[in-house]
Amino acid sequence: MFQPGMGKKGQVVTQADIAERAGVSRMTVSYALRGSGMVSIETRERILALAEEMGYRPNPLVSNLMRHLRAGTVREADASLALVLGGYNRAQLEGANSLTQLTDGIQSQAEQAGFRLEQFFLQENGLTASRLSEVLWNRGITGVIVLVARETQHLMNGFEFSHFALSTYGYALVDPVLHRAASFHLDVIRLAGTQMVKKGYRRLSLLLPTYMDERLHIFLGGYHSLSRGLPPGCALEPCVYDDPGEVLPWLQRESPDAVLTMDGRLRSDILTPDYSGPVPEVALLNHQGESDFCGVSQKNPAIGAALVDLVLGQLNRNERGVPEDPKTVLIKGTWVEKGKESI
Repeated sequence: MFQPGMGKKGQVVTQADIAERAGVSRMTVSYALRGSGMVSIETRERILALAEEMGYRPNPLVSNLMRHLRAGTVREADASLALVLGGYNRAQLEGANSLTQLTDGIQSQAEQAGFRLEQFFLQENGLTASRLSEVLWNRGITGVIVLVARETQHLMNGFEFSHFALSTYGYALVDPVLHRAASFHLDVIRLAGTQMVKKGYRRLSLLLPTYMDERLHIFLGGYHSLSRGLPPGCALEPCVYDDPGEVLPWLQRESPDAVLTMDGRLRSDILTPDYSGPVPEVALLNHQGESDFCGVSQKNPAIGAALVDLVLGQLNRNERGVPEDPKTVLIKGTWVEKGKESI
């Protein structure tokens, strides 16, 4: 007997297990579960029935495809998730940056679950949130991941949230409050500060633009928590600034020997003829593979994967709309030394 979702040895049922039972290739199983026309309807029905019998997960994909197969209306959209980007453009998805790492994680997790990911850029070709709701609904795409920039959350105004299973990244989207995945920021600060103290630095501080902490104070909260566990005088007052011009005078006045910051340009910015103070060591709080710096990788691909899992969980439970009890999944970061690549 096969237990739901489990193989002979208590392992999760995989597409390879289904392929072995069905006597077909792994690729054939993948095509069948995606509803692809690359396999015949007869083979597809047989594989989907076997997947249900063996308890293969994710259920949303198998159940949706089985339902439409029986109705004779298989649609590619039933194997699709939407990635909605507000305040971003396609060029920003290229190169080594947090957004690219995040979307790569979303893409990879969606594909692993058997879903195709479709990207929609708000304002591109006049696309509004209201119009996007109609497009997704008419195409049968009910799983939506929302990425909006801090200053452009208004772009989601008019979106019909009640029709969809949703998740969002971080804290930029204030209203409505959705299930979200984010970095464990308090732990990021504590990890970075602890590592710098281990390296021998004794005048440590946090350098942060106001907008990064203006709503939740998660970075400041982490820094104050860190300071209580450090030797007396080791943690200087943080510099939270509105104007970048405030940074150089602060550095000359306080002379920290190490700075925790999100801005990798700090070192180059202060190395000017106008600056005469010591140059502090920089620990990045969102290390993205910069070989010249140490810091904390926020594990952006893992955050992206968590966003997909949040949506799939809602699809599996047939939940739609703004959640009554929104949850936040926090991903723990890892320390990265100079010359090492972050993940």
